[in-house]
Amino acid sequence: MDRSLELGVIVDCLELDDDSRKAVEYELRSYYLVPTIQTIYSIREEFGFLYWSVDTDRGPKAFIMRDSIIGQVRQVGPGRWLIIDINQTRYEVRNFERLDEHSQELLNRYLLL
Repeated sequence: MDRSLELGVIVDCLELDDDSRKAVEYELRSYYLVPTIQTIYSIREEFGFLYWSVDTDRGPKAFIMRDSIIGQVRQVGPGRWLIIDINQTRYEVRNFERLDEHSQELLNRYLLL
């Protein structure tokens, strides 16, 4: 079977039964590999770059992004942000309000949310 062949389109995952929805979400997480930021330990600014130290749903990560946040940070929903590092790796903040106070403060300071 040709895996590139489109078999169908899922309009809304919430319309699927629980097992099917979980299977689709698992495959999407595996394919797109977008770690969700859960805690921000530090953001350090140096020579036009921001150096991040974070904890994600996939473990601790360190990454670098350009200081010019235009194009590297996108709001994808209320309180939900996509952050793109210098290697085009994407990180997601799913719910700004659920982050601890220190993480929220760092995001506000460096990304001007």
